[in-house]
Amino acid sequence: MREAAIRTAAGALSLTIAALLGGCGSSGSHATATPTVASTATSSATRLPSATPPATVATSSPTAPPTLTAPPPATATSTPQPTATALDTATAPATPSATPDESGVAKYAGRGPYIVGVTTLNIGDRDIEVWYPVDPGSEAGAQKASYASFDVLPPAIEALLPPDLNIVVQEDAYRDLPISHAGPFPILTFSHGSGGFRQAYSGFLTGIASHGYVVASLDHLEWGLLAQVGLLPAGTNRSASEVALAALDRLALANGDDTSPLAGGVDSTRVATSGHSAGGAAAFGLPDKPEVKAMIGYATFESSSGVAGKPILLVTGAEDAGAPILEQAYDDLSPIKRFVSIDHAAHNSFTDQCAIIYGGNDFIDELVAAGFPIPADLVVLAKDGCRPENLAPAEVWKVVQHFTVAHLRAAFGQDDPPVGLGAAIADAFTPITLHYRSDDDVTTPQAGVRDFVVSGFGAVVGTSGADVCPGGFNLNPTQEVPPLLEDCQNPSAVHDPLFHTLDGVETVDGFDLDATASPPTPPDACVHQSFIGPNGEPGIDLQYWRAVGCVRGFQAGEIADTVVDQAVRDGSMTILIELRGVDDARNDDDVRVQIFASTDAPPLGADGSILPYGTLTAHPDARYRSSVGNGSIVDGVLTAGPFDLRVRLNIQIVSGDLTFHDARLRLTLDPDGTAHGALFGYQPTDELYDIYGRKAGEDGASALGYTCSGLYEALTTAADGDYDSASGSCTSISTGYHFNAVPAFIVR
Repeated sequence: MREAAIRTAAGALSLTIAALLGGCGSSGSHATATPTVASTATSSATRLPSATPPATVATSSPTAPPTLTAPPPATATSTPQPTATALDTATAPATPSATPDESGVAKYAGRGPYIVGVTTLNIGDRDIEVWYPVDPGSEAGAQKASYASFDVLPPAIEALLPPDLNIVVQEDAYRDLPISHAGPFPILTFSHGSGGFRQAYSGFLTGIASHGYVVASLDHLEWGLLAQVGLLPAGTNRSASEVALAALDRLALANGDDTSPLAGGVDSTRVATSGHSAGGAAAFGLPDKPEVKAMIGYATFESSSGVAGKPILLVTGAEDAGAPILEQAYDDLSPIKRFVSIDHAAHNSFTDQCAIIYGGNDFIDELVAAGFPIPADLVVLAKDGCRPENLAPAEVWKVVQHFTVAHLRAAFGQDDPPVGLGAAIADAFTPITLHYRSDDDVTTPQAGVRDFVVSGFGAVVGTSGADVCPGGFNLNPTQEVPPLLEDCQNPSAVHDPLFHTLDGVETVDGFDLDATASPPTPPDACVHQSFIGPNGEPGIDLQYWRAVGCVRGFQAGEIADTVVDQAVRDGSMTILIELRGVDDARNDDDVRVQIFASTDAPPLGADGSILPYGTLTAHPDARYRSSVGNGSIVDGVLTAGPFDLRVRLNIQIVSGDLTFHDARLRLTLDPDGTAHGALFGYQPTDELYDIYGRKAGEDGASALGYTCSGLYEALTTAADGDYDSASGSCTSISTGYHFNAVPAFIVR
């Protein structure tokens, strides 16, 4: 019977371990949150026996190592707290004075001046855990809160696990005490990693709350435990940003509820967002919200790509395999930004459960000894940062806590000048060593950065000969005999048998996009005839030209190009390009590219051309800041991608987005500082039709020379990207645009 139970549990075991450890994973433009394990460290190297009684207790605090004692949790003593005098409140900016320089002082590594309370709030289909400041003395006679590891497991899996693995973690917090009268306090949201749950980071989150912050730990069910074991309730599908916004709304309600322990103590106008690993999707998901003053990523890899305009702190363990990726993400950020890499720490040095393993209760070994077939690579991941040679997790928490609080206080204007964020702070944690970088100067141009604004823009067209369309150009509805009666809002209702598309192999400038698309289109889906490149390259994808090549208004220099080219000059479609890491403009094997939309109109000369070196602001909405594309320069020509981007188009009645998936950029850096090149990628067919069909309407179709029904059918038939298995069709089409660019200064 036991062997059968073990076999039954094996399928879900790796995910159960992820729950026991708190969860991790990656988050980025194309990354998926894989079920791995997260963990945290203790502040003591003391080893405790691995054999523990059922329902053991682990005390979680950054100033005292988790200890294992017999239940009940109420027998544990609380960590001594400062008295109520001289509270370091987080409610008002510090008054500048002639005080000693504290830029190198680790002022916030220890427990803060407040006792910590904890309460659970519901946001509809899930709960959030909230830790918050409490006046010292309010905890008299109260018992510390705790949670059991099995609380987050489905009963069917819980029944298969040894009961002595139901470890109870005692928090350094007291349930439902009233929030301190010194508030209201700023909010910090925190999002767990893949397979994680909201309580699993209580060790360092309670420490942050003790410094005067309302810390809301969110449950992202979509990548949490239930999702990993296939037990996510039907209909549970909220984006990371939606969950974060719902949590902020719920905190605001609690603030106004006299029956809530948070009543009157929450400041919803000062918010910071944070997350571990896959939680970066929420940590960097609200950059356009004015109340969000700062963002923090704990081992979040490239999740911060495309985010700018808010102070960002990135923290990782030096032994984390993703540390180099995170540091590259730091390089691609604009100031204000800070980066911390802690030696001898790893990806899982953040959760309570890692502290338990480090403290001697290696429940992973117990599972292996019990016969559970845990893959060896999963065992390695489970202990990443929790081994004896690692830095004690609670020592890691002290470093993380200091930089988190210092970053928040600087962003909220509570420390002016900032405390504990200068270059000397790296030496303040001896014997702990760390790598620290910061850039607070938002005005100094950064080395290796080249900024451009697009000064001319037009669609790529074929170049095979004078007979562009052997079958003749298309007619508009009124030119057909009899006139074609159609509705541009309902283009599939009518078929235009006279609409011509290009056929045959033609020479066009382009790129072999489907060779780099992610995910690739299945070989037997959306089959299309590719083009030939100017130098005879096969497999060039530019199906947009095949669809509209017989429309007169889409030819080079015709009305479509003229209107769009004007848009880049008058601010209707301002496109900014930034290159980073340019060490050699002729040959460089490591350059990063990012493209921004902007609401600014570029400066124009007397002849109507865009002047160089104008200062333009990147769009504040993160949707209009592309992911970062990696590239290289060979003989002065940069090739970069794939990456995703979106720009705004607003020309009279025609407005909308131009979205590119798996885009590739080719850019020639000219000796005079200007540039020219081409952008290729997949654009959603419905998005293109929305602009040229629904919004341009019959008048636009007549002016350019097509029928809405014919254009719609041509786009959907020629579509060759973003295959949709449900409909069995492709939903985007390969496109290309040539452009010119002049130097600019981009304000992010």
